[in-house]
Amino acid sequence: MPAPTYALAKRLNHILTPCVPSRYNLHSSAEFLEEIRDSPETGIIALLDVESLFTNVQVDETIDMVLDRVYRDQSTPPLNIPEAALRALLEICTKKAPFSTHRGQMFHQKDGVAMGSPLGILFANFYMGTVEVRVFGQIQRPRKYARYIDDIFVQADDEE
Repeated sequence: MPAPTYALAKRLNHILTPCVPSRYNLHSSAEFLEEIRDSPETGIIALLDVESLFTNVQVDETIDMVLDRVYRDQSTPPLNIPEAALRALLEICTKKAPFSTHRGQMFHQKDGVAMGSPLGILFANFYMGTVEVRVFGQIQRPRKYARYIDDIFVQADDEE
């Protein structure tokens, strides 16, 4: 049985997905595998995995990233939802979302986004996409960099 906030989280995911910073984000695992397969075998190649990103994503920080992108980034079309209302809805679907065990016990998610939540991938992509924009604004991007949710493919000319 889905959590009581599941339908709301699904709708928020639909509304916010077009706002995700997605310059380096791939859309499928097949596309990720194509990146790996089609890359020349030169330089240094690394495959990275962000361990337990869904359950460890910083919820408050990610909500701030979402709000900054939606309400303060000129490249994002404005939403017809007041900022305080969107913050409250995101918090309800993440920090305050109840779930039950197979024995019927009710709990609240303390950290990260609950597995199975429609906001799991959205928050992972928002967090990673925002970090990528910040990092690649300060350092030179490797020859090739691509990400599918929490899996990263990097190809660089040297270790530095």
